[in-house]
Amino acid sequence: MSVMCAVESVRPNYNYFYVPQQPPPEHKKSGTLMTAMGLPVVAWALNQASGYFSKKLMAGKEFTTGENVEQIAKNMVEKNGLKNIVTFDFIDHSNKHKYGVDLEVVAQGKNAFYTETPLKLAVAPKSKPSLMLHELGHAINAKKGGVLKLLQNSRRYAPYAPTALLWLNGAFGSNKDKSFFEKYAGLLGFAAFLPTVIEEVIASSRGIKAAGSFKDAAGKLLNLRALKKNYTLAWMTYLISGIGLGIAAKQAFVEQKLR
Repeated sequence: MSVMCAVESVRPNYNYFYVPQQPPPEHKKSGTLMTAMGLPVVAWALNQASGYFSKKLMAGKEFTTGENVEQIAKNMVEKNGLKNIVTFDFIDHSNKHKYGVDLEVVAQGKNAFYTETPLKLAVAPKSKPSLMLHELGHAINAKKGGVLKLLQNSRRYAPYAPTALLWLNGAFGSNKDKSFFEKYAGLLGFAAFLPTVIEEVIASSRGIKAAGSFKDAAGKLLNLRALKKNYTLAWMTYLISGIGLGIAAKQAFVEQKLR
């Protein structure tokens, strides 16, 4: 997770009378510098934590066989009206070029995703088939539309939160004291990513629910403990991304002050 900040210039302050601007007190300047040095360290730590959870997820034990996962996926497609709408497939190096999109990272067992362009496609690694149920959860959310679709689409705009907060601060913030946007930049940045975190939970819950109603060849329900653990690890990476966006928003204001 990279932390990127787009910073724009501070709007000039036009007053009826010229008032000489006093330099900020030394303790405020030193505090800003300390914050500027500390935030990249926090961002680095978050990146390391995200990598840790990702590795734990991909190394985690599968809750059932690939054949059972495929049947559960078929059930999800049929019961939710996705047949002839969404294509799903399990990817390895033998079929990674099948759909005309770059699926190398999926073939390597490092990722799974659902996309609507250029086609409605859900893919998961053959080495980690259980991730397919989560991706089909995304497909169901997309088909239902409404609020769920808004939550899903919000991830496209969330990365622009730091820039948006700087603009709002320039347009409506106070030049004397910390504005609302500057004071709560971290929380507001995280809030911009919160819809994505929520939609990820909903997608996982759909996959878990589908798996929970499935009976294997012996007529027994499956033990979902491993599936829930893996999905929790995946969710942690999104939670960390939200925190990282909050850090990026805070860092944007700090860098602006230092200039």
